[in-house]
This record gives sequence, C-alpha cells and structure tokens, in this order.
Amino acid sequence: MLVIGLDPGIKITGYGIVEYDEGNLKYVDSGNIKAKGCDLADKIQFIYIEILKILENFSPDIGVVENIFYAKNVKSALKLAHLRGAILLALREKDITFFEYSPLEIKQSVAGYGRADKSQVKRMVCYFLKLKENDFEENIFDNFDALASALCYINRYFRVSYDR
Repeated sequence: MLVIGLDPGIKITGYGIVEYDEGNLKYVDSGNIKAKGCDLADKIQFIYIEILKILENFSPDIGVVENIFYAKNVKSALKLAHLRGAILLALREKDITFFEYSPLEIKQSVAGYGRADKSQVKRMVCYFLKLKENDFEENIFDNFDALASALCYINRYFRVSYDR
C-alpha cells in the first residue's frame, strides 16, 4: 500500500510517499513544491497541477493531509484553507481516499510528543524509514512533515511496531 502525506503551505508544500507492506515500511519519495506565481490563484493552481502530476506518477492508495491547526493570522489561515481545498480536490479527482490529521496528532504519532519540534520529527522519520538525515540535498522540513503524516496514518490503521 502506498500512502502519500501532504504538508500544505502557500510558499512550500511538502509531499512524502511511504510504502507499507505486511509490517514493513519503505521510503518511496519525498520533496517540496515551491509555489510559483505572483498572486494566490497562480500559486494554488501551480500546486494543484504539481500534486496531480505526483498522484499520476505514483498512484498512491491513501492520501493524508495535514489539517489547519492554527495560523498566525486569519488571512494566513484563509490562504491555507484555499490551498488545502485544491489539494483535497486533486485527491478526490484521482479517487484517492484521504484522511486529515492535525499537526499535534501527527507529531504525537511519530515523535511521541505532540509539541515536538521540526528537528525531532525529522529525526524520528529518518529512524522509522531507515534514512540518514543528511541524505537529502535540501534540508527543508516540509517533506519530513509530509512523511510524518503518512506514517501517522500507517501507525493508526496498522498499529505498526517501530522496533528495529
């Protein structure tokens, strides 16, 4: 089963794909979509098109989208809500069942602590997927947050034991 996690962001949207097979986890792919365009509509359209390309390329079985937990201001929350709508539409368009978790739920599931910082989440994602933290050219946390979202789903539905 392939699970894609998505970490929506107006400037950078992270994605991460994890394969789960009979108790085994395997890293498949991850990356960041850097929004292009000057206005909000251009950025949303660009991210929507890029998400569709990723979904077509990998054909995941399940999608996981980080839910809006809080925003620094209402304007930011509304922009993020628009983007999340486009991401959910892309998942629906490809008939991919999706789940939504708050950042708190994702961090709790992966790091064991809902207020874990981004470096802790990255470290635990690397541990579970047997990756090296310095294997990635870009050290942007969004793809690790997306991978954590995918792991959250897998942990909740399959009760994965992370013992090595």
